[in-house]
Amino acid sequence: MIGIIILNPIPVTLIVETIGALLSNQPAGNELGVALAWCVGIMLLAYVLAMGVYNTGCNRLFLFGW
Repeated sequence: MIGIIILNPIPVTLIVETIGALLSNQPAGNELGVALAWCVGIMLLAYVLAMGVYNTGCNRLFLFGW
């Protein structure tokens, strides 16, 4: 069952519902762990991509107009 929840393509809804449950003092259940897993996964992906751009040098960024 947890594998089906993790493969949810829209993690924002799960994260927002978990935050809403925690702010209203309701139990978040298994959604808390899944929401944290999504957040950690997104942060790791962003870190890997950012380090890849950083290590290639600044000259490549001018291709995108930055």
